[in-house]
Amino acid sequence: MACPVCHAAFIPPDDAPAYPPDGSVAVCVTCADVVVWNHTRGWEIPAPEDKASLLELQPVIDSLMEIRQWHDQRAKDRSDLSTLISYGLMAGLTVPDIVETLLEDGFHRHPDAEGD
Repeated sequence: MACPVCHAAFIPPDDAPAYPPDGSVAVCVTCADVVVWNHTRGWEIPAPEDKASLLELQPVIDSLMEIRQWHDQRAKDRSDLSTLISYGLMAGLTVPDIVETLLEDGFHRHPDAEGD
């Protein structure tokens, strides 16, 4: 199963049914688009008027906000890492020294669902 907009894979929780109930709504983590499950066609993009209604639902709004925060944090992490690593390399630090400096400064990665 994949997002019909960006084609990113939808990875359901381990305890999820093989297929969602008809009419289930999902927000893609990759492209943040709202899609609906149709038991005969799979995930599909809702009609504009249906999408407008879905975008008013609090769970959809909450999902969109969480996804936006995740994308913002990821962009900030990328920028921070690039800056810190570049500075470390210009200062003549070794890679292990740069890693140690990053960890000492409190940088951490954001674990994913695979237990990292």
